[in-house]
This record gives sequence, C-alpha cells and structure tokens, in this order.
Amino acid sequence: MSQNFLRFFLVAWILIGLTHTLSAEVWLRYNFAGYYPDQRKVIVVMSDQDIRGETWAVKDEGRQTVYLEGIVDKSIVGKGVHTPKPYNFTIDISQIDEEGAYLLECAGAVAKILVDSDPYKELRAFPLEHLRNMRSGSNAIPLRPLSHPGDAQTPLFIPDGDPANGKWKPDPQGRKVDVLGGWYDAGDYIKFSLNAASTTYFLLASYMAAPELWESQKGNTSLPRILEEAKHGLDYLMKLHPTDDIFIIQVANQEDHWQGWRLPQDDKLDGTRPAKSALSRVHMSLASAALALGALAFETVDRPTLAGEYLAEAERIYARMQKSDTVLTAFERGNTNDFYLDPNEEDQQVLAAFNLYRATGKHSYLEAAQKIIVPDDQDAAWNSFHWLANAYLAEYQEGAKDRLFSETARYVNYARHEAQPWGIPRSYVWASLHRFMDAANACRFASLNFGPDAQRDQLFFDVLDYTFGRNNWGVPFLFTRDLPHPLQNLYSQMPYLMGFYPTGAISEGPGNRATVEAMSQFWDPPEETPLDIFDTNQAVFQDYEKNFVCQEATIVGQAAAVLLMTLASVEPQ
Repeated sequence: MSQNFLRFFLVAWILIGLTHTLSAEVWLRYNFAGYYPDQRKVIVVMSDQDIRGETWAVKDEGRQTVYLEGIVDKSIVGKGVHTPKPYNFTIDISQIDEEGAYLLECAGAVAKILVDSDPYKELRAFPLEHLRNMRSGSNAIPLRPLSHPGDAQTPLFIPDGDPANGKWKPDPQGRKVDVLGGWYDAGDYIKFSLNAASTTYFLLASYMAAPELWESQKGNTSLPRILEEAKHGLDYLMKLHPTDDIFIIQVANQEDHWQGWRLPQDDKLDGTRPAKSALSRVHMSLASAALALGALAFETVDRPTLAGEYLAEAERIYARMQKSDTVLTAFERGNTNDFYLDPNEEDQQVLAAFNLYRATGKHSYLEAAQKIIVPDDQDAAWNSFHWLANAYLAEYQEGAKDRLFSETARYVNYARHEAQPWGIPRSYVWASLHRFMDAANACRFASLNFGPDAQRDQLFFDVLDYTFGRNNWGVPFLFTRDLPHPLQNLYSQMPYLMGFYPTGAISEGPGNRATVEAMSQFWDPPEETPLDIFDTNQAVFQDYEKNFVCQEATIVGQAAAVLLMTLASVEPQ
C-alpha cells in the first residue's frame, strides 16, 4: 500500500466526522479510493440550503498551503429522481494533478482527496476474495470446510415438457452427474451455469486487458490471483457437458430458499440437489466462449496442457450446439420469478465463435460469427453482451461498430441529460450498481478499442466514482474497512452466521423504490436507518442484511467490478 494510502486512511475517519459535525446541512460526495492524476475530479456538494457564493479551497493536510480555490456556483439540479436534497453543486478540482493527499474545505465541510498513479492497486483484487468465499466444493477456503460434496453425485433432471415452460422432472434413467465445484451465485447456494460462465469470462478478460497489473497479485499457487479464481470457474465449466445429451444449466432449485439460513456445509439438501440438464444454446455458447478465452489466457502463462484441455472442450461444446436437437434456452420457473431466463442467443453465439477463432485461427469460426447480426441492446447486464459481441464484429461486419456506438450513446445520453449530478447510465432497477458497471465497462471498452471518446470516458469514470463514494449516500459499495464509511451488512448467509466481515463483496447498490417496497414483504424492514435521508422518490439504499434488492452480492457483479477497476488503469491506444 502506498504512503499516500496510509496517510489517507489515518485521518479519513476524523475528517468524515468533521464533515457531519461542522455542517449538518452540507454533504461532500467524492471518490474515497482516490483519483488518477489526469482524471476529471468533480466533487458533489449536497445541501439543504442554497450555499451559492460560499468559498471553497483545496489545501495541504496541515492547511498551510492553498492549491486551488473558488466560489460555489449555482445549484445544477434540485431535489428529484437522483437527488435527495434541494441544492446540488459541483466543484471541479481537476487542476489538482500532483500525487498526494489534499483537503477540500467548503461551507464548513471537509473532504480528504487522494490523487495517486494507481488508486485501485490494492483494491482491484478484493472482489476475488469474496469470490473465493463463494466457492462450492473447494478445500481452498480458509473460513470453512468443503461444502456440498454431494454435488459429485447429483441426480439429473430434465425439462418437463417444453423448456419454455421452465418446469423440470427427474431423469427417467435415474442418472447422476459430477458437478462438484463452481460458485454459489449470491446469497443462496444455487449454482447457475450462465453466471459461472459470465463471471469466468470477465475475470479472464480483465487479466487479458492488462496482465501486468495482476502479476504481483499472487494467490496460493504460482498463478496470478485472478487466473487462480478464473481456473476454479473453468474447471467447473469443464464438467457441464459430460455426455452427448447432457448439458447442466443449474444445480439446486428454489427449494434452497425454503430451508432457512444455514452454512453450506450443513445443508440438508446436499446429495439431493438436482442438476438440471438442457441442450440450451445460450448456456452452451457462453461456456464455450469462456473456455476458449481460458485457453488463450493459460497459453500466456505457459500452461499449454491446461490451455489445450480448455480449448478442446470449448470446441466440443460448440460443435454439439450446432445440432438440430438443441433448444434456444432453459431456466427454472420459480414461484415469484424466473431464474435467470435469457431468451436471446445472438450475443453469446458471437462470443463463442469469435473466441474460438482467436484461439484456433480457424476461419470457419470467424465466418460463423460474421453471419450473426447482434442488435444494440437497451441494457448491459448479466444476460446481455451485445456491446461486446458488436465490438468483436466491428472489424468484420458492416454495422457492428455503429450498433456498439448506438448502445453506448444511449447510456451517455441518459447520464448527461437525466442523471445529474452523478452521471450514471440508466434508471434504478434491482441490482442497479451491477448494471451501471456493465454499461460503464461497455463504454470504456469502446474507447479502448476504437479511440478515446470524452463522453464515454466521462461516464466510465463517473460510475467508478459513484461506486467508491460519490453517490447520494456517501458510501463505497465495495465492502472494505480500508475506506471511510464502510458498508456493514451483506445479504449472505455465511458472513451473517459466521460473523466475519465480507471483504471484497460488491453491493447491489440502490434499488428502485417500488421494487424495494414490494420485496420488503420478505424481510422485516427497519423503521429508520441513518441513510434514509439520502433516498429519493425513485432510489432507495439500505445497509441491511435482509435487503436482497440492495445488499446481495452476485458473482457476475464481482467480475464486473474487477473489470471496472482494471479498465480504469488501461490507457486508450
């Protein structure tokens, strides 16, 4: 950890206390992790009263030297969808571009601002710690023993009728499969193949984007920590297609939700959890894509045997999904919602074909990808990789780049015209932050591959700042005690029952008020929390361990955060 970080953490809590003690009606919102020297640095000042005309100043820690000063200009937006206070001002301190720790003083409030050449050097790997704690069937978790060993002999289930109905029944032959491993998806113990493949893919993409950032982050083996975690995902994907007529899309079902809270090693369902099989092209495509990318990544670290195994399985899955007996998609229809239903296959198919082309050099794969038209999408999310598919196709298919730019322009337009002062890319939903990060990564990926774009990059860094404290509530959404105002309560059974702090978990962030209020029937909502005054008529955030709309950490959200922090350190070509 850099000296700047150490100095920052020593006084941060005192200064946060001063912010709320000296000026109960003024709140400074900024990125607690810090800023790159050349990054745009805009601090948001929320207030109950009009403080236009007040002075502000950026000083050294001893308050002896003034580096920058100015006058608070007029409020840029009033109370509304994104803003809980009637007055919202911005202070641009982008001129501060020398590394160091600074104090920003405004209307009696004080903020500690860090400028560092790599403010995420220590934080980038934190989400990997939470992913390791979410592993199933692993002996590599210091906190608990191997869990769900019964998954090694799991009863097979098949669709009950049309897969579009989301119903399942036991395999008539009574077969069992080995699906030991993988990750638990979120706060429960269900394992979803689509999410495992997505998580694995974006961990690998993060490594491939900047391997030099990860070389010093070693795990328990000689591999970089990020590849060690990605390998856990790849090894699970290798088990999903054991025979020609089986592809596992999910392990366990909604019965998991009816068992009450328990540790995974104490799950009474172990040994009876169903492994649901369907030849779903959506699932098979994404698994093939992740395995192909795994082959590329492990070649770079001189693991040719592993790389060859991953590539062979990627090709085998891809070949199988070309047959006529496959189906578009499959899912479980639950009592309250469908479990990860993705009815669109074009984006996953392009990812599979294109990565197989990259890994093998076979033009037949590229030709297959070129035949697929991937429309621009409304929402980058757990089930939508349209932006990435179009980015891959841009060089080879007319219109693909335009569709990528059309999608990212939609996020930029919302950020600029609808979401001031935060610059977030869309309205609030369930797991809003995870979708914000996906959209931001899409924008950054476009800039990195097709030339810098000021508006796309501004959106990216605005979401990065939002994630680390520049938001209504003034909290970093990454669980860590190394930053001020740490979150305390994750919706997750293991930390709750075992009493450990879930370092590295990524909160879901604010939820849509209507959704939070509708879902609160499933928990006992607190009457009042200190963060309530920062909610809006649309956005609600609660640091409450039973609120699964705001405080459940999904594995795909972990990977999105890793990619976000990685791409922040990559310079456009």
